[in-house]
Amino acid sequence: MKKKFSGGSLMSISIPAFGETSFFQHKENHTATVTLLPETSLRAYEDYCALLERTGAVKKEEYAEHLHRFAAYEQNDTGYFLNYFEGTRELSIVEETDTAYFKFSDKPADGARKTPQFTQVKLSDFGLLDVIRLSDGRFIVVDGGRNDQFNRDALLRTLTVGAEGDTPVIAAWFLTHPHSDHFHCFMGFMEQYGHLVQVEKMLLLFPEADDLAHYPALAAKEGVDEDLSAVAKIPQMWRTIAAHGLPVFATHTGQRYRIGDATCQLMATMDDTIHCCQDINASSQVIRVELAGQTLLLTTDAPMHISRMGKRYDAGLSADILQFPHHGFSFSKMENVEEQIAIFELIAPEVCLLPVADYHAYTSFSTFRESTAHLMRHPGVKEYLAGDHQRTLELPYTPTAYGAEERERNYRRGRAAAGACTWIFSDIPASAPDAFAFTLLNTTYVPATVEVDVYFESKTQVIERQRVVLTARCLKQSRCAADLIDAARLPQNLAPDAVFGIRFRSDIPIVVTHKTYPAAYSGEGLG
Repeated sequence: MKKKFSGGSLMSISIPAFGETSFFQHKENHTATVTLLPETSLRAYEDYCALLERTGAVKKEEYAEHLHRFAAYEQNDTGYFLNYFEGTRELSIVEETDTAYFKFSDKPADGARKTPQFTQVKLSDFGLLDVIRLSDGRFIVVDGGRNDQFNRDALLRTLTVGAEGDTPVIAAWFLTHPHSDHFHCFMGFMEQYGHLVQVEKMLLLFPEADDLAHYPALAAKEGVDEDLSAVAKIPQMWRTIAAHGLPVFATHTGQRYRIGDATCQLMATMDDTIHCCQDINASSQVIRVELAGQTLLLTTDAPMHISRMGKRYDAGLSADILQFPHHGFSFSKMENVEEQIAIFELIAPEVCLLPVADYHAYTSFSTFRESTAHLMRHPGVKEYLAGDHQRTLELPYTPTAYGAEERERNYRRGRAAAGACTWIFSDIPASAPDAFAFTLLNTTYVPATVEVDVYFESKTQVIERQRVVLTARCLKQSRCAADLIDAARLPQNLAPDAVFGIRFRSDIPIVVTHKTYPAAYSGEGLG
């Protein structure tokens, strides 16, 4: 299935062609090379289009939408895909040899019309498997989850029920990036159940498993074994595709695929991040699906700030339904939070889908990520659906009347289950041997930053804003003052009957107990 790579520049023209000195150029796999030109202009996009046409390339497609321009050219079975983003002043040019894009065709099935549906399939563990039923009864599948019996059966059951007695036909199967909780199920499903379904097309953009240099930043990162463990299955994926004779279409940013009555636009792919990607998640596809008068934005595992999607697309990101990126796990409190929130404001969804179990969504992880929590409590979001149960939405979908109340209830319960953000203890004898015998417990998967204030009768003796960091899922026991505060700041010559009070204020809910004295107050679990 592998094809020989054609070289480091375009077949007909040399990139850069107009004296640019700042650019990135990387091989994506054996057929595709991407060149990224930063700090450029619409004129540069037009100049490269004109240059391609002068060399004999034929323009096959072009569109302009909001701040984005896209053009696709073909010459001698080689495709050239150009994207210009006014908001970031970036131009990308992809050369793909033996491209299949211009041969893409789709024939809707005959027969009775069915109501379009979107199903977020319940999996054995967090991962991603989406099944979209088109109005002709065929399906679009996105990823598949891990390769276990539960997930294989769940996919077959979803397809069988949706097909309503017919043989399930998968019009297109998208594999978004090479992580085990996304693409491994494809191989096992096809081996076990491939004879029960018909798969018409595969759409993906993967690197080659034997050459990590496709990810320059990732190749330089220490501890890369975790990333390689999933990549190692790519050869098996290609063998499975070949064994079943499945046509493959390499997906590149800007491409639009008309599949039945759905239009699938690639908003981001490996094209946009390969030069800076330090995590395979950053190579994930972001797919905009227009179906039944609604727009769904499937972000898979993509950290959208890396591909600068907010500045690239602006209002073009808007969607009725958003599938939350990376199961709500990504984007720490300090990393690009403002940019993430700005992107979510542009999307402005009414419905959010979170492909992870309720426990992780509300109790242990997602709710404690600031960007995720922003959407969990956003007044514009009418419904928030996590993955404890299989979710099937008939399209066009109207949020339930009680969805916002349920979302807020789940949010509050999840936070409360982790503890409280403020804990106050008072009247502790300063001379007691166990005066500072506190236990701090963080039950979440997110680190907690705790500020400690100690109060005595005189305000001049107050010790303020001592900081303690609790790692994820951590229990910390304190036996003396030095474990929590700068002991050198403790007042000297305290009276024998002196007492103190202490306040713990955490950025996420935690549990604080004392060996002898109960808390006088705990609260503010919402942060």
